[in-house]
Amino acid sequence: MPYIEFKTNVELTENIKNDLSKELGRDIKLLHKSEDWLMLNFVDKQSMFFKGQSTPCIIAEVKLYGQLNESDAEKFTNSITNIINKYTNIPVNRIYINYFTTDNWGYSGFNF
Repeated sequence: MPYIEFKTNVELTENIKNDLSKELGRDIKLLHKSEDWLMLNFVDKQSMFFKGQSTPCIIAEVKLYGQLNESDAEKFTNSITNIINKYTNIPVNRIYINYFTTDNWGYSGFNF
C-alpha cells in the first residue's frame, strides 16, 4: 500500500504525471510493493523555498504499510530522485524524499 505525494513549485503537466506514474509503477518493486496498490498524488505550483530560493524544488513523501529497511530505501531514493530529475529537470540537489511507515492501513472498510 504505497502512497506517494509530490509537492513542488513547478507545474507538472499530464504527460509528466503519466511518465512519473509509469516509471514509479515499475520501480515500486524496489520497496517490495506492487503497482497494483500504488497511489500517487501530485500537488504542483506551490509556493516553496529551499535553501532560501524559490527555484524549482520538490519533495516526495513516501508512505508505506509495514516496515522499510535502509537498503531498500536507499535504492528507491536513488531511483525516484533520478526519475523526478528526468521528467522535471529539477536538480537532484533540490529534491527531498521522506519515508513514513505504519502498521495500520485501512482499505475497503477494514485494516490490514
